[in-house]
Amino acid sequence: MRTEKIRKAGITIDNRDALARMVRVVTKPPSTFKEISLLPDNRGGKMVLFAIAVIMTCNMIAIMSKLDGLIMNSEDFESYLVIDLPILVPISIPLFGTDDITGLRNSLDFDISNTDKFNYISELKKNNSIIYSVSSKFKQSNFHFGIFGKWFLNRLKMIDYFFVQDDNSKLILSKYSIQNVVKSGDSRFTSVIKTLNENKRIDSIEKFIYNNKCFIAGSVWSRDIKIIKESIINSNIKSIVAPHEISQKQINELENIFGNSCVKLSCLKKEEDFQKKVLIVDSIGQLRYIYKYANFCYVGGGFSKNSLHNILEPSVFSCPVIIGNLYYGFKEAEDLIDLGGVLSIKNSIEFLQVFSELCISEEKEKKLGKINSDYVYENEKNNRKVIDSLIKTLQ
Repeated sequence: MRTEKIRKAGITIDNRDALARMVRVVTKPPSTFKEISLLPDNRGGKMVLFAIAVIMTCNMIAIMSKLDGLIMNSEDFESYLVIDLPILVPISIPLFGTDDITGLRNSLDFDISNTDKFNYISELKKNNSIIYSVSSKFKQSNFHFGIFGKWFLNRLKMIDYFFVQDDNSKLILSKYSIQNVVKSGDSRFTSVIKTLNENKRIDSIEKFIYNNKCFIAGSVWSRDIKIIKESIINSNIKSIVAPHEISQKQINELENIFGNSCVKLSCLKKEEDFQKKVLIVDSIGQLRYIYKYANFCYVGGGFSKNSLHNILEPSVFSCPVIIGNLYYGFKEAEDLIDLGGVLSIKNSIEFLQVFSELCISEEKEKKLGKINSDYVYENEKNNRKVIDSLIKTLQ
């Protein structure tokens, strides 16, 4: 049997083992990237498997972020239910996966994503499980509502309760005789309120701002930077810039733009560093806490379709939000633009106008900020419907 040296891994495997590794790529998501790295050199096959791995990983991250915000942080819910083992369910494939849930009996299962695990639904119902689809959002264009989606639609009907984000999802489900539906909103509202209540302080940033007005640009891409950079450079307020991609290339780009007036968060140590005008966030996981220090902010991604980042994170801190003009399909952005708490701009000239107004007008800043925080709290109340229903079921 011919063997191939895997240069990256520094070990030897033969082609006979390759098929087994491919199976593990599909059925064992946590080891996906490791298994791909150990496959024999086959560029085409690796690219396909890598694409599968990225999709699966993104789905798992989305599921866990929503689960953390909606269920596991609710004190009322925790008093009734203890979660002994969190389980990540991989993308459904008919030949695999049913053995993973044979040990579940009379349990509650939560589908907290827009990607339904149809094969697992059938198996869960065999075990008399109660299935909730939480924070769901449906479109008429979804495959299971199409001409070839009857099998998937039948599995969808096995779900006991749907808690959907909007009226349109409820209407679509009712067209297919699915009536056990409640409009409950998006679990992200609960998550951002949790962040607010944590009231995490970051001493270095407090010292950097030091009673100055502060503008924060969060999750920004290169295209966003081109729009906002001149306004930041020419202003007399403090600015914090957090790139979406924390890479050396992106950090270097920002340092070149802002020059000697900027400092990285990781280097914020000397007294002279705190006198700089622009702070570059070069670490992951802190932005949602940093937003509390903003007088107003810009959230990136709004100049590419379906790429707008989470505007609820700054909104919960009563912060006016500026975004790009490609926000359609993001319900919270559409709602808050109609209400006036979020402002959309098309270019650097429009951004400068809005930026300047918010720098000067404290009254406008407070007005817009209140609209945003009120919106978050009002929608968070809808999430109580999920918890109340679960408690009733458990009782």
